[in-house]
Amino acid sequence: MIAQNNVTHIFVGSDTALSTVKAPTVARTLGVKRTGEILCDATALVAGDGFQVLYLDAASKLQVSPVLYFNDIVSKKKVAATSDAAEVVAVGYNGTSGAIEVNNLGEYLLTIGYKSPIKMLGNKRIYRYGQFTADATATQYEIANGIQNSLLKGLAKDSYKMFKVEKINDGAQANAIAAATVSVTNGSNTIVTSDDETLVILTGTLLRFGTSGAGSAPVYKVTGNDGGAGAARVYFLDQPYQGATNATFGAATFETVTEGNYGLLITSLDSSKPFELGKWAFDPIKFDVGLSTDFGSTPVTINTLPAKGMGTYKEIATIEWELVGNRREAFRIAEYPLNINGSLGATVGETYTVYTINFKDSSTKVIGGSADSFITLMIAAAGANLTGNLDTVFGF
Repeated sequence: MIAQNNVTHIFVGSDTALSTVKAPTVARTLGVKRTGEILCDATALVAGDGFQVLYLDAASKLQVSPVLYFNDIVSKKKVAATSDAAEVVAVGYNGTSGAIEVNNLGEYLLTIGYKSPIKMLGNKRIYRYGQFTADATATQYEIANGIQNSLLKGLAKDSYKMFKVEKINDGAQANAIAAATVSVTNGSNTIVTSDDETLVILTGTLLRFGTSGAGSAPVYKVTGNDGGAGAARVYFLDQPYQGATNATFGAATFETVTEGNYGLLITSLDSSKPFELGKWAFDPIKFDVGLSTDFGSTPVTINTLPAKGMGTYKEIATIEWELVGNRREAFRIAEYPLNINGSLGATVGETYTVYTINFKDSSTKVIGGSADSFITLMIAAAGANLTGNLDTVFGF
């Protein structure tokens, strides 16, 4: 835990400039007050300065750091926010190359193995399976679609959706459908276009959603329609749409596609994971994909490695939850539940630039040397109005 080797004081500020009055008066704002001064200010600290950080928390209670000294700074860093990255694995065609090996009458079994983010299972793993038995005239599409269908049915039984599974192929654009937008709904296998595409979108037509030309955008096959006239016609897809709901999916990235090599794109859905301070922490889902022998030389490609972002709401909220209370108890170990969430500054939808400044106090002398003590000041700043001031004050 961050607070075990030293005492860490964290303050999470909104996108508001540093206070220049006696103390902050707006929740989630900060001020820096030099020793001996009445007012806070936002000018640069210099050698010899002592100061305190004043912070009005989300519950409108004033929090004050210990007196810190500019001369005691031993290290400092500023880290800009970065996003989480969900793991993406391709089986067969991966967006640039590859294919699913076709073996007539083959038994195709795809296994997704992962550690549960909500169960205490140690190093044990959970598995999800997609299975398809090929006939005597199998095609890449049939294999990909069969495994996708099997996987989606199994994943639908989970308490929350952990993965999406999509078909991709390297077929070229057939028709741009440049005049139409399309209405898509996550989990639905029906779509509607904004204009009459009845002569272009037929039963058996392949549709690509998301790019112009081959790549890693998903492909669906039209299996039929409701017989409606013109733009009122409802088209049926071979699988439920896996992307985000969009009533006006962009015309420039919606197209019909020729046949080509196929792949399955498996993406972890980190945003669906439970997150609750003090109960469910956030870590990206990490998974592996295994293939049965009948896949032959079908490649498995990790298109995107999972990564935990820096300065995200979930990261900062978790750190803040762990560290609130350090002024009362330097080595507090978090317990659940603790009724402190109302005072936390981390706010859903914000990202933060994080300033970490380490101090070392060697003023206590003992026989043969000094008894060093350590303090870390951590400030998470939600925007440029605050970061500009902090850069000046702390010399970044």
